Amino acid sequence: MEFQEVGTCQDPGDVDDNGYYNVLDIVQLANCVLTISCDTLDNSCAADVNGDGNFNVLDIVTLDNCVLTASCGGRIDDASHSRLIIRDDMVSIE
Repeated sequence: MEFQEVGTCQDPGDVDDNGYYNVLDIVQLANCVLTISCDTLDNSCAADVNGDGNFNVLDIVTLDNCVLTASCGGRIDDASHSRLIIRDDMVSIE
């Protein structure tokens, strides 16, 4: 019996599979999300940047943050506290 190794996505966000992520990856990701064609990319697993099994605007936003902060390793700013604000029949979290 012969086994074929199935590729794993080592670098989420590196959509063009060149070893790093940058604005070109964002453009390619936005194009494939808009045309609903991310699953046809050679490195399609990298297009699911947030790992939720879908290709959508959340992946684009996540990749934008990765490029802007030069890190895809986690949250940009972890919250240490928050405040729930109710004003004029609206609720917001700060």
